[in-house]
Amino acid sequence: MRRFSSASACWPPSLLTAALAAIAVLWTAPAAAEPGPVVTLQEVLEAADRHPLVGSERSQRAEAAARADEASWARFPRIDILATLAPVPTINLRDPGDPTADTRDETALLNDLFGDTNPYYRFEAKAVQPLYTFGKITLARELAAVGVRAADVEVEKARLEARFAAYRAYRAVQWHGETDALLREAFDRLKTARDKIEVRIEDGVPGARTDLRKLLISMPTVVSARSAADEVGLTARESLAAQFDLEPDFLPEPFEATAGSEAPSLDNVLAFARSHRPDARLLLLAVQGRELEATLGWRQLTPDFFATASVGGAYAPSITDVSGPFVVDPYNRFGIAMFVGVKWDPDLFRKLAQTTRLEAQAESARQSRLAALAGIDIEVRTAYHEVAGKQAVVASYQEAFRAADAWLKQVWFQYSQGLAEFSEVEDPLKQFYQVAGARLKAILELQVAQANLAIKCGSDAFAAWPVGATVVE
Repeated sequence: MRRFSSASACWPPSLLTAALAAIAVLWTAPAAAEPGPVVTLQEVLEAADRHPLVGSERSQRAEAAARADEASWARFPRIDILATLAPVPTINLRDPGDPTADTRDETALLNDLFGDTNPYYRFEAKAVQPLYTFGKITLARELAAVGVRAADVEVEKARLEARFAAYRAYRAVQWHGETDALLREAFDRLKTARDKIEVRIEDGVPGARTDLRKLLISMPTVVSARSAADEVGLTARESLAAQFDLEPDFLPEPFEATAGSEAPSLDNVLAFARSHRPDARLLLLAVQGRELEATLGWRQLTPDFFATASVGGAYAPSITDVSGPFVVDPYNRFGIAMFVGVKWDPDLFRKLAQTTRLEAQAESARQSRLAALAGIDIEVRTAYHEVAGKQAVVASYQEAFRAADAWLKQVWFQYSQGLAEFSEVEDPLKQFYQVAGARLKAILELQVAQANLAIKCGSDAFAAWPVGATVVE
């Protein structure tokens, strides 16, 4: 710091210390790290598809699919099988014509009737086949299918949200890299200017100390810009690295400094949102589900016709088999039966009240959907106008950046050749880096706003306007 010795007597110690500290901050700006592995945006988005929240929704989708399978099996026969093994006593029934029957005492007769305990076997198999249920089974299957479609939409919604968060963080990392390069360039130019001013101070050039003061006054602005950029960019980088198991020093793809494409009509974007947005589709599925429940409620007032076939028997080897036209022997038997029946629960008043409640819920779902669609339209309109406004801002900054760049190049060349004073380069230098930084920030805000519009419309093409074909549920 030899060149500062001649000026130190003119500066208060505290001011000189602060000035040196500010210069040290600029001079010791973090050096560029060794290049890490390049991670593309597509790789990050694919990793977001494996987010735990998406996995949770996929598990619930599997649960809904299992419920749909349960409803499908209702149209097939229901089979009940019963097998029993139980202990029974020995029971011997003698022929009434046996001459010894009347000669035994009561104790002998009891011992003869009930002897040792022995096994008893029983087997029953019954199949019940629904014949006609007035559409109850079909409605239950359709209701389960609606649940599966709703679960699919929930998976898509979780996936979009995970992708949006990853996209926003990745764009912030890209922006940070571009902003960091811009600030390093600013540091180098300020250092060059400082070196020239120090030489001029040693040479006793009037006004050189004033130029140094101006340079020092501008330094906190640059340091603050770096601090703000690091706060956003490094947080985004660490978040991506932690969530998706990336190397901390990974390199993103180059930052795309574009103003975006021409905006489609608002009506086209709204039509896309009503068809594709997961929330809008869930509302439609909720209405369909409530309507099916109400229809099923009315069908519950009707009976069910069914056919039954059964086969069964019992065997107790220690119990005398007794047969006869008016004798039922539960211990030794075999039978086959087939019949057609009807089942009806005539609890009409309770079921009518229940169905009325289901109809009211269906109407409530329809009205809620209309109200929610109006809210979705407002969200999409707001996001649409935000993107259109930020596009205009970026386009304006692009033009301002070209003008500031041309101005700085012209004056800086003259300054580097010693043909201009620092006072002449101060304004173009300040204007260029202010415009360049604001331009990069405006581009990042446009990219995030474009992605925000896409997710509000149900699209995962975050860098494009959400227009396209209609989704049919």
